[in-house]
Amino acid sequence: MAFPQTPLAVIVEMLIGGVWTDVTQWVYTRNEITIERGRKDEGKQVDPGRCTLTLNNRDGRWSSRKPDGPYYGLIGRNTLVRVSVDAGASYLATTGVVGGSTGASTPDAAALDITGDIDVRFDATLDNWMEEASVELAGKGATTGGQRSWLLLMRNRRLHWRWSTTGADEFERDCTVELPLLPSGRRAVRVTHDVNDGSGGNVVTFWTAETIAGPWTQLGDPVTGSVTSIFNSSAPVRVGDGWSDLSFFATSGAVHAFELRSGIGGTLVASPDFTSQTPGAASFVDGSGLTWTIGASTSISNRKTRFNGEVSAWPVRWDVSGEDVEVTVEAAGILRRIGQGNAPLAPAIQRHISANSPIECWPLTDGVLATRGDSLLGGSPMVPRIEFGTGSIQWGKGALAEWIDPVIQLPSSTDGTMTGQAPVNAAAATGWSVDFSLAGVTTGDVDILIADRGAATDADPRIGWYLALMPGTNEVDLFVSSVGETSSSSTFLATVTNAGIFTGGPHHIRLKVVPGGASTAWTVYLDGVSRASGSHGVVTKAVRWMRPGWFLNAVTDSTTALGYVTYWGPAAPSAATTYAALLGNQGEAAAVRAERLCTEAGITFRPSGVPGATTLLGPQLQQTFLEVVQDSAAADSGAVYEDREDVALRFRDRNGLYNQAVALALDYAADGEVAPPLEPVDDDQATRNDVAVTRQFGVTGRVVEEDGPLSVQAPPDGVGTYDEAVTLSLYSDNQPVQHAGWRVHLGTWDEARYPVVRVDLAAAPHLIDDAAAVDLGDRLTISNPPEWLPPEDIDLLAQGYTEVIGHPNDWDLRFNCTPAGPWTVIEVQEDRADTAGSELAASVTTTDTVLSVTTTAGPLWITEPAQFPFDVRLGGEVVTVSLITGLVHDVFSRTVAAGWGTATSGHAWTTAGGSAADYSVQGV
Repeated sequence: MAFPQTPLAVIVEMLIGGVWTDVTQWVYTRNEITIERGRKDEGKQVDPGRCTLTLNNRDGRWSSRKPDGPYYGLIGRNTLVRVSVDAGASYLATTGVVGGSTGASTPDAAALDITGDIDVRFDATLDNWMEEASVELAGKGATTGGQRSWLLLMRNRRLHWRWSTTGADEFERDCTVELPLLPSGRRAVRVTHDVNDGSGGNVVTFWTAETIAGPWTQLGDPVTGSVTSIFNSSAPVRVGDGWSDLSFFATSGAVHAFELRSGIGGTLVASPDFTSQTPGAASFVDGSGLTWTIGASTSISNRKTRFNGEVSAWPVRWDVSGEDVEVTVEAAGILRRIGQGNAPLAPAIQRHISANSPIECWPLTDGVLATRGDSLLGGSPMVPRIEFGTGSIQWGKGALAEWIDPVIQLPSSTDGTMTGQAPVNAAAATGWSVDFSLAGVTTGDVDILIADRGAATDADPRIGWYLALMPGTNEVDLFVSSVGETSSSSTFLATVTNAGIFTGGPHHIRLKVVPGGASTAWTVYLDGVSRASGSHGVVTKAVRWMRPGWFLNAVTDSTTALGYVTYWGPAAPSAATTYAALLGNQGEAAAVRAERLCTEAGITFRPSGVPGATTLLGPQLQQTFLEVVQDSAAADSGAVYEDREDVALRFRDRNGLYNQAVALALDYAADGEVAPPLEPVDDDQATRNDVAVTRQFGVTGRVVEEDGPLSVQAPPDGVGTYDEAVTLSLYSDNQPVQHAGWRVHLGTWDEARYPVVRVDLAAAPHLIDDAAAVDLGDRLTISNPPEWLPPEDIDLLAQGYTEVIGHPNDWDLRFNCTPAGPWTVIEVQEDRADTAGSELAASVTTTDTVLSVTTTAGPLWITEPAQFPFDVRLGGEVVTVSLITGLVHDVFSRTVAAGWGTATSGHAWTTAGGSAADYSVQGV
């Protein structure tokens, strides 16, 4: 028998001495395990996850400082802990292990020997969908013995299809777009291969769905080639892995189902459904009669991880007798630890340089009392020298950009140099680059000298590379010189006209040098773009020193700022990415920035959707790590939150909140599905009708709701002013007003919120799989609400939840919810979804199926049959529109629901789920 007739199988594990150890036997069943995740009451940020449980400590094993305890030195602050339950549907649990011991496999059979059209479908919840490396999903073949057949995998975040015609050759097709992930990490994918389309070609098409049941949506464009075939291999079919001897990664996570069809949409020849298998089974027979064997590093499991975090406190308590000793473990998600520090991140350019292994770098961001520029890597400093004049370097006064620490400012009425000694690095003799960042070079001349180390002795000639920056003519000149003990020569190499680096800033200059036998290739980059290149018959060496110099003796007001002088070896990052980092990575997508920062910090990051499709951001500021990541999410109207399965961060993007499928469908009339209390609250907690959004370093956009029940008008025509001012990291001045409009849209949504929707899984165990899968931002509905509430389904988004697991037969989930209605949208192109205003032209009754409607503002409603049906709201009642005939009045045909009341003429209409402005269809 299953839960609740049998006790709920709860498993508590801790990472002790590097090994996940089952500690469930020490968990007191007299105390509940409480887990909290997500936001509370529409908080602006996601709170760190929290878990509390009580351990039996009579033998002192959980007293982390007890020297004779069995876990002494092995547990303490931030010991990893996870809480799981064994309940609900099963899955194939895979671990990403490379090799033949993972996944599930079935031996070769005649039905599996598909040489023509093929249809492969795979359904899984994986934590390595987005790996840059290749991940094998399913396949039939082996690389040895000429046994390649077909292989479905992920590569560079795209679906990839590979097949062989001879068993030895290989053909490949990549999906033309990235795989968009659902926030849950679950995705069904499919590839169809028409090996002969009848026109001399073969066609590979990729598809996605929420589950293997479909419906399927084509992903990207079909990829074509010449007529082909698929080799008849004797290798087994593998799921959760691919070719048996290929060294790519296997899947890591839960595989739910797999289907293999002979022909596109054709005969089903393999159909393992892992959701219906017995946990722990070593093999099973699928619906097609095939026997599947589970790999040694894989298992059939129904375990659901409910919390994964770090123990932040080990409070020891006991009763007066000293017989009852316990530790109430307090654990938190990694947001707590990440949020503890308050050190701001270094500027994006400095982090970029540090992450790419320079030979030397002088940021020149030393303070106003500095006398030298210290090395970022601890090498020799860069020291100023005044040649002529009376001025001196202005430390801490040079402005490259608002988001970069002040650098040096060159002095007026002074000629001089800054000299930095480069470390010995023989590898750089095979090629090197030197970068300079500057701003405000508007008058005078600035010269940059880069000299090499010569050869065996000081008597050997040294090569000097000169870049002359001349704002007066908007040019950059490049010279090369050879200086020996008895002679010297200088050669002009190139002039970059219209250099474009003498207005504003910051700007980036790079000289790249690559020796090539008797000559040396050179390239000059300005602001990330190659502007001049060539070669010269000179043999250069590794860099000896760099010497920026200036000739400002006649200049009375210098604003020239100089910083981040960097020496790279042959493997320098591109000039374009370095310039982008200097600009603070402006134009970077929100999820891409969060992922980059997490990668730099060594934190596992799991996005949803397509990261590059999130909101474009302004420059990265010098804030704490968590502030930058959360600000990225805020600019996208998304959220950064903790992974439930792992110590990792997830990013829920705004696009993933739109038009969601229902994750949890509840029926108020069904016994046990909605436990009390269900108490809607109609308050002004989220009301905002006057919003100003400012772009950092840019303009402010303001939107005010002038009309309607939640407008700024005084009651009863509105609710008065609820204003808000927000500053966001945005890329362009066009964005603030759009963000302000969206915030007003959310803040004037006229619907009650539901602070608690409680699901008692002991009373409704059939909901375990769906309820346990709900996470931050997921959609849930309640049908058949009580008669004292509006008649339509209650449509909500879960902002967070509190989970209570009580031994042995209690398991509650209490979701904190907000209306889902404002997130139901239509992508607007040239069409309109409704008018700017419509009302009934005549009274209707509960049985009327035809309604006459007058359009009071905007174009008439659509009449194209393909646009129907859709829902509109009339005086609180939802009407399904099946047809519109455009006459003097628009005539609506509707379905009839029992219990509807009548409505007088003149009653206003809006589309169900949003105001008229939120939708668009073509007017007639």
